[in-house]
Amino acid sequence: MIDVPARTPLLVVGAGPAGLAASLQARREAVGHVTVGTGPPGGLVAAAWRIDNLPGYQGGVTGTGLSRRLARQAWDAELPLVDDEVTAVAMNDGTFVAGLASGKTIEARTMILATGTRPVPWPVAGASSLARSGRLHRDVRTLPARLGGKQVIVLGGGDAALDSALSVRRRGGRATVLVRSEGLKASTRLVARAGEAGVDLRMGSPVEEATIEDGLVRLLPLDLLADHVVVCIGRVPEDALYRMLLPATALPSSVPTPIDGLFVAGDIIAGHDRFIASAMGDGQRAALFAARFLGGRADPTSG
Repeated sequence: MIDVPARTPLLVVGAGPAGLAASLQARREAVGHVTVGTGPPGGLVAAAWRIDNLPGYQGGVTGTGLSRRLARQAWDAELPLVDDEVTAVAMNDGTFVAGLASGKTIEARTMILATGTRPVPWPVAGASSLARSGRLHRDVRTLPARLGGKQVIVLGGGDAALDSALSVRRRGGRATVLVRSEGLKASTRLVARAGEAGVDLRMGSPVEEATIEDGLVRLLPLDLLADHVVVCIGRVPEDALYRMLLPATALPSSVPTPIDGLFVAGDIIAGHDRFIASAMGDGQRAALFAARFLGGRADPTSG
């Protein structure tokens, strides 16, 4: 990690696969840049139980394993990473001005937003109190690394929910998946793996209220107790920074945006399939666009 510079030619916001790919490509193009992101490099990748559709990884790779590889590559390449959060962006005479959670600011001639996703709200009574207790999680990254027989309830019926349940089992916990509807949206392969791993799947099990009793979570009206609850009911593009610059504009469908010098990569692209490989490709293309904007010779339409 580096200190926060006052200005940079290129600012990359986000240190997930898209942001890291942009940073690596910018380094290759000799574009001065800074990448700002919170937590270990790799972002939400670390939450995946297993990734088996990424080319080059025969037999698949765990999310934590891939996250470690991404972090190691970032350190080895000496990428200019800042462990902070961009909380506000604005434009001043053609310059992007980013405000950080630390109170510092960075000025940049061009910017790439690779801000990933945020979880949709969980609209049940008691959710706020549960979050303050540390027992509510929106992905498995905040769960204890060793669960030792603890009961974890996962809410949701898609791939993320079953993937999270498999991660709970890998950590030694007991996993119960509650699905509001009568059917699953997860892939057949994940459903089969969950069954093989001893995950308890319960259909038609809506949750309306959550309380904390004697250190345990009680979910009503099912009257189930758990040590932890992981809510996997959906995620949406994290577009808050984009909206600060373009409040009335739909999310872009490709890397360029209506603002000269502003590019996007990964999940923020509207209608974008959320695959790691495509996010990385977006990041590389965004860096090439940025290099061309800054006067380099990179052609983002080739290679």
